[in-house]
Amino acid sequence: GHADRLHLRTGPPLGIPDAHYLDTTFLLPTGCTLVLYTDGLVEDRRYSLNRGLTDLCAAVHSAPTNDPQLLVEHVLSADVGPQPRGDDVAILALTVDAELPLGPRTARRRFRGDAASAPAARRFTRDLLTAWNQDLVREDACLLLDEVITNALQHTVGDVSVRLVLGERLRIEVDDSSNRHPDRRPVDGDSEMGRGLHIVEQLSRAWGVAPLPGTGKTVWFELDLPPRPGRDTA
Repeated sequence: GHADRLHLRTGPPLGIPDAHYLDTTFLLPTGCTLVLYTDGLVEDRRYSLNRGLTDLCAAVHSAPTNDPQLLVEHVLSADVGPQPRGDDVAILALTVDAELPLGPRTARRRFRGDAASAPAARRFTRDLLTAWNQDLVREDACLLLDEVITNALQHTVGDVSVRLVLGERLRIEVDDSSNRHPDRRPVDGDSEMGRGLHIVEQLSRAWGVAPLPGTGKTVWFELDLPPRPGRDTA
């Protein structure tokens, strides 16, 4: 295998009051190991960050096993970063050893019921569709998700959940705690509001609303996937 850095959306250091962070979603393939660490492992005033990260990637790549505990011990015993250390160091290793289930790919994430969750849900969906090599439907999917989740955040109370299912087509579901169905209002050329569901209806293959057990509902839509290379498109 190989070892490399993950490319994440950057933000301020942890611990800054009222800081705003942009999350990044990525896929961990079976058999890989994720290593998290504090900056004291790889840099200080004497040792550049790029040099320390190069050291760390080399140490992870040369580890004789992907057992998390042994990997951490190997990294700590290797010449990674500044020596002697001038800062505390914390390392966490996580190995993905479960086989992915057969069938459609699925992913779910829960979001808080506030306005910041709409762009966060778009980032989540954009990252996943990029990882699933679905660039051709990504923009439409994010546009329609934005319409559906914004409606849920404006008219319901509590958390919302977003679920993606990638099979023969792409299905995206937004769950909320309200039994109130979205209102598809008539619009004309001068209307400034109420266009969301019309956009969903025009761009999606199908959409609808389904009740959840107990209380709440799911608003869903589906998009057709472009033909895969080599498939008969007639």
